Amino acid sequence: MLGEASALGASFSWALTSILLRTQVTKLGAIGLTGWLFAFASVPFLVLLFATSKARELWQITLLWLLLLLAAAIVGRVLGDLLWVKSLQAAGVSRSLPASVSSYPLFTIFLAVLFLDEAMSYVMAIGGILVMVGIYLVAHPPRHAEAEPPQGKPALVKVGVSLAVLAGLLWAVETIILKRGLERFHPITISIVELPIAAAALLLIAGMRGGGMSLRKYGGKGIAAIAAAAALGVVMGGLLFLFAVSRAGAAKTAILASTSPLFGLPLAFLILREPLTRKVAVGTASCLLGIFLLMA
Repeated sequence: MLGEASALGASFSWALTSILLRTQVTKLGAIGLTGWLFAFASVPFLVLLFATSKARELWQITLLWLLLLLAAAIVGRVLGDLLWVKSLQAAGVSRSLPASVSSYPLFTIFLAVLFLDEAMSYVMAIGGILVMVGIYLVAHPPRHAEAEPPQGKPALVKVGVSLAVLAGLLWAVETIILKRGLERFHPITISIVELPIAAAALLLIAGMRGGGMSLRKYGGKGIAAIAAAAALGVVMGGLLFLFAVSRAGAAKTAILASTSPLFGLPLAFLILREPLTRKVAVGTASCLLGIFLLMA
């Protein structure tokens, strides 16, 4: 039960983070912003590493595990996020978001059963389906909420959806590697290995794309929002997620951690005054019933 609650806590923290960063992403782009998020979050993780005497674990990381953790960072946090951004540009939010948040749990369940020998009960399967259907309904905005992709380019839309699904697969691969890593190392140790390399890679890519790597372009309020989001989403949310993976398993965590749209849209309604629809209400009810079955 504690692992499942941690997964929901991670999902809620990510929803709050998305609200904090909504305007910054719109103005300045997701790649450089994500890089700075990881860079800011590396500092408190470094403090926690020494404060909790986990620094000695760094010397216990073999070359094989170092390569695996670096691969997880590149596969999930760098390539997965890059493909996600590309999918948004090609297919739009209304197609990319449901594709990614639905495919990630499905791929994780498949890989967890295949490589981690995690059990899948009928109740868990039904709960997972209800959650994923609910996520799809909640995450799929009404057609008037965004501009449709250019007419006459259905191939571009298909490419965008394919990239979103591939991003879900890469996130699933990272989750499976982390599950194995958590059997050997503390979440803080894993995070201090992953985050700096992901931050450096994303900031380098942002610089190569002409986005620049300077913090000054974000302004004082923007930097404060990034710092708060790093503490809330990357540090607290990341620790809750890793704890959930270690306690509840990769498959169940992937399903519950994908419910951030369930929290995000009500928060967007309360804070940003974005409208709620009947479809969102049905999707929320489906998610809540699925969560109840998963935590039973």
